[in-house]
Amino acid sequence: HRLDVTVEGRDALGKFLDWGNPEFELQDPSAGTLTVDKVQVDGRSAELRGSFLPFSWGGDSYGAMRFRIQLQFDEELRIVRQDDWIEYPPGLLGIESTAPDA
Repeated sequence: HRLDVTVEGRDALGKFLDWGNPEFELQDPSAGTLTVDKVQVDGRSAELRGSFLPFSWGGDSYGAMRFRIQLQFDEELRIVRQDDWIEYPPGLLGIESTAPDA
């Protein structure tokens, strides 16, 4: 499944991600929110790969979710494009998994 979303500005991002919702809780707050496993820079582009750490939402627990962020910079090294890929668990998106039972 693919979700295409355009968000401009910190407030709009916070609203889209529902920051501050009391239903969200990190399973280990001392571990932080995410880990970055790889950073690759090539000229005016960069790619970061890592994982959001396990969390609970509305009483349901979710494991780590992998992510990839691709950035493109202008001549003054300002971000002019950002593409994010996040491996959301289907249950978090309100859809049933299509993976075969283990």
